[in-house]
Amino acid sequence: MEINAFLILAFLLAAGTLAFIFGLVVENILSPKVKPIGMGKTAIESAEKPLTVARRLGFQYYFYAMLFVVLEALFVPLFLWADSIRADGVYVFIGVAIAMLYLFLFIKYIFKTQNVLMEGMQ
Repeated sequence: MEINAFLILAFLLAAGTLAFIFGLVVENILSPKVKPIGMGKTAIESAEKPLTVARRLGFQYYFYAMLFVVLEALFVPLFLWADSIRADGVYVFIGVAIAMLYLFLFIKYIFKTQNVLMEGMQ
């Protein structure tokens, strides 16, 4: 008996959905219904009041972190794809070259907009 690939995908999606719903139900059952008096909207770190005031990070940190995540997610498959050039020939090379061109244009655009953002913050 051959199992259809879509049947396996449907099963995994259903199992993931059920696990998510189960987590929400358990969290609702186990979480306290009423906050302790005096907590209000205070941030909680590991079920304790924070010792100091939270330090805010600048926007630049988030920009570089997101840039790293996006480029990492794009470069890892690109290296694997480029490795298959030896086996598949010139057609894969053309595809990798187009992908590299898109990445170069993306990086150029990001740094151009980042310079505009940095000038506006000063």
